[in-house]
Amino acid sequence: MQQYSRTQIKAPKFRIKEWDYYLVVGDDCAVAFTLSDDGYVGLQSVSLLDFSGEPWEHTETRMLA
Repeated sequence: MQQYSRTQIKAPKFRIKEWDYYLVVGDDCAVAFTLSDDGYVGLQSVSLLDFSGEPWEHTETRMLA
């Protein structure tokens, strides 16, 4: 089984992009989480989705230097 090691990537650190995306889904709603490290900036995002009645979505994002 392969194991990920950021130190083995030959690209410069500012070119390495890593992220995780999680989605939790129910019958009429969902929550999505995105966590990202782009080497020079980080990003955290949460999205709320409502599928009941009129579909609705709201996303909050924070960027970190």
